[in-house]
Amino acid sequence: MDAGLVSLNGTRPSVGGIDGIGPLHSTFDPIPLTRIPLPVEIVGACSGRSSGFVTSVSATIPITYPSGRTIWFSEQLHIVSAQPGREFSKGGDSGAVLFDTESHRAIGLLFAGEPSGAHDFAIATPIRRVLDRLGVTFL
Repeated sequence: MDAGLVSLNGTRPSVGGIDGIGPLHSTFDPIPLTRIPLPVEIVGACSGRSSGFVTSVSATIPITYPSGRTIWFSEQLHIVSAQPGREFSKGGDSGAVLFDTESHRAIGLLFAGEPSGAHDFAIATPIRRVLDRLGVTFL
């Protein structure tokens, strides 16, 4: 898993939710296969609001990090852009919460992607796995 955390200490105001979207209603995990392709969105730090589709809930993919080390991730969410020719995510969007467009339920945590082109895609870890592994909850 690849994730980051923030600890709130009360020195700055915080609001549960996504800027421009509002609060997320609950988590949505696992995704029923009958919902694939599932319309999803992120609000990324670099790409802003972006829409796409989860096309697989069981992707296995190698990610090569800047150090040169390659790590294989399995049982990941595979996402493609809803807008042809536009990337779903950009470098710097890692950590964006992937949510169901219709219900605004959190379903994944974005952590990787491929450059724009014929094989553009993004990868997210299912949100329940992230929350359980890190022992955290949403506000």
